Amino acid sequence: MSFNSFITFIIICDLMSNWNVLWSKTSSNSLSVKMHHKIVFNAYKKLLDPLNLKNPEIIELGCGPAGLSARLVKRYGGSATLVDKSRNALKLAFSIFKKDDLKCKILKKDLLKFNLRKRFDLVHSDGLIEHFIGEQQVKIIKIHRKYVNKNGYILICVPRPTWYYKLWKKYLQTRGKWFFGFEKALNKDDLKSILEKSGLEVIRIIEFTGQTIALAK
Repeated sequence: MSFNSFITFIIICDLMSNWNVLWSKTSSNSLSVKMHHKIVFNAYKKLLDPLNLKNPEIIELGCGPAGLSARLVKRYGGSATLVDKSRNALKLAFSIFKKDDLKCKILKKDLLKFNLRKRFDLVHSDGLIEHFIGEQQVKIIKIHRKYVNKNGYILICVPRPTWYYKLWKKYLQTRGKWFFGFEKALNKDDLKSILEKSGLEVIRIIEFTGQTIALAK
């Protein structure tokens, strides 16, 4: 095993343990989670409303509580497939969809290993690809491309490196309260370059408060 592969392995193992702990301590009514989803969804609408989506088949990769997918189904109709390796995350996701009587399919799967024959009108992830580096990051991005249908779209949202993001991250790290493992925030140019190198066509990319969000095919 090369040094870079070893470091990637350590990062992934760290994420597997920390995410389950994080979601076990999170409520579906968490104010911070709701606020994050509300902010990001406002940006999603700017990108998606012009597309006139009608009852799309949606898949969210690394879904966590899946609040964004729930908002997507509410606004555009259709249904969502929710994929995550954390059982605790999927419990939160199911409770959110059940509360609003929304259609979803829950899949407890490792993103780097799972396989579906189905393709989707919208493939999206929020806070996913920034937790991977090198070849692993490329693989995760290509999974988005793998599951989008011919006329579908891809949405990828990552944190951007604002001064307040850096300060918040440093504050939590120095106090041993950073639960998010390896994470590299990306600006517009960084995200666009990574997506294009992974074979995606970037249609539009915006920076919205603390996030960088790309619409691609």
